[in-house]
Amino acid sequence: MNERQKQKIETRNKIVENAFLLYAKDGFQVPTSNIAKASNVSHGTIFSHFSTKDDLLIFVIGEFGEKLTNRLHEISISSMSLKTALSTHVDIIEEYEDFYIQFIREKHNLPDMAKMEFISIQSAASHHLEAIFQKDSTIDISLPMIFNTWVGLLHYYLLNKDFFSPNSSVLKKYKNELVDTFMKMIYK
Repeated sequence: MNERQKQKIETRNKIVENAFLLYAKDGFQVPTSNIAKASNVSHGTIFSHFSTKDDLLIFVIGEFGEKLTNRLHEISISSMSLKTALSTHVDIIEEYEDFYIQFIREKHNLPDMAKMEFISIQSAASHHLEAIFQKDSTIDISLPMIFNTWVGLLHYYLLNKDFFSPNSSVLKKYKNELVDTFMKMIYK
């Protein structure tokens, strides 16, 4: 790989990294000119790497989804307890909390391909977490209902972060309570 190719890859990575940070901070409608400025590149450089604003958005969401689902896969093949797995799931989302909040808040206004990424991420999360839930035969609730209730609980707190924890991570603040409450609910 020559120097020019390395520089091109570095520039693309810088654009993706700054797009991720700005999407997390300002939402998915952030102008590409802001991403270019944060990346210290010309506005046109964005479009030499991504044909459209939507292509950049979809790529960033895809990268996020891949990171998230890879981590969930690691949980599903481990021998950790259900409680530890749920706690780890919260840790994974907390790592990307601001981006994830924007994603679930704005998903209905995103391009169709980005919506498909959301569905793909949720489907993978469901698959991996249901594998953990299946290990415990004492749970008398359907696997889809368990997953949907868990995700619904997390999403409620995330979407209402301004009420529950306006100045810090809502998941960090409530992780133990969320996990403990959910565990009590499914074992009643």
